[in-house]
Amino acid sequence: AEAGLGITSIPEEYPGIEGSNLVRVLPKLDPVELPLYYVYPERLKNSKRVIALGEHLEEVLTLKKEK
Repeated sequence: AEAGLGITSIPEEYPGIEGSNLVRVLPKLDPVELPLYYVYPERLKNSKRVIALGEHLEEVLTLKKEK
């Protein structure tokens, strides 16, 4: 989108937004919440690393509610 090739949907918290040439064109369009799935082998379901990854993904990918 920044190269002038279309429209994109990215979170306002995205690191590259500030200082970019992107312009919000549909301000009344609310973001859509989608379920998050991550797949891993059954044998790793109790792995602390896999659990930590899931928690991290949920934290960074969850829509931030406006205050």
